[in-house]
Amino acid sequence: MTDSMLYHFTSYENWDGIRASRLIKLGSPAEQLGGHVPVIWFQDTPNPKDNGIGDRHDVRITLTPHPSIRYWMMWGRLGANFNAVNSAGGSSETWYVSEEPIPADYWQSVMDTATGQDLDPNGTVPASPAAWGLLPTSGDVDSIATFLTQAAAAKEDGDECFRATLVFEQVKQLRTMLQAKETEQRIRAAWRTLTAEAARFQTWHEATKDGACV
Repeated sequence: MTDSMLYHFTSYENWDGIRASRLIKLGSPAEQLGGHVPVIWFQDTPNPKDNGIGDRHDVRITLTPHPSIRYWMMWGRLGANFNAVNSAGGSSETWYVSEEPIPADYWQSVMDTATGQDLDPNGTVPASPAAWGLLPTSGDVDSIATFLTQAAAAKEDGDECFRATLVFEQVKQLRTMLQAKETEQRIRAAWRTLTAEAARFQTWHEATKDGACV
């Protein structure tokens, strides 16, 4: 089974701070419901041209999947600028984000992309795609869709809450990925992202008066 790989690219200047703190800290904000959220960006290919971040690729950090990491093609759908970000450059199907800092415990290796020099020899053991959690079936996705349908039936006319509408877009995305036989890592990461959002939606839904969208 192929190892699970994620890559974070940064500049020499930023690497100095990362090395000193032993932590990849939150950076550029991404749009989500309720506002902009600082995140860390990753990709699952080693090619810096896939990330669309210009010349900030002096250093490549290879990581194992931290529990906070989400698949962009799912997570990003809850932001109004999803399509704009995807069209700005790079290969968005390779992207991931984290809303939490990533400690050095999850770094496999750190490489100078110009020289190939190992900048941090104390890396972790590579992880398998199973580190992402469940590899879902179509039935698993159907179960999430059923829950959302029931939770979003807030009024007699069947109006759906806006959040549920966006999570349904995530469901459609994952179904497309399963049909297309997308990589195991991306499917597992997408499922992790969907289930986290479904749980968040359930908490939000239960807090609304009489189950109604307010």
